[in-house]
Amino acid sequence: MPPWLFIAFLVSLLAALGYQILRAHSLRRVPLYWVVILAGFSVAEAIVDGLNIQTPQLGELQVVPDLVGVAAGLAVLRLLNL
Repeated sequence: MPPWLFIAFLVSLLAALGYQILRAHSLRRVPLYWVVILAGFSVAEAIVDGLNIQTPQLGELQVVPDLVGVAAGLAVLRLLNL
């Protein structure tokens, strides 16, 4: 597994667990949260790569857009009341 993919999984899982703690839902929803947040993370990464925008990087990851993608995933969860 490439290091950037491991970091993406880890960051999205931590965000999903944090969201679950804040919302006080059961742990059964964590995989759903994880998928939605990972999707936001991945879409943000793809957009920045596609537009060839230079932002601060951590290895191969674009830090700022990835965090924006995580926030977008969290916003989607919040808007859907999940």
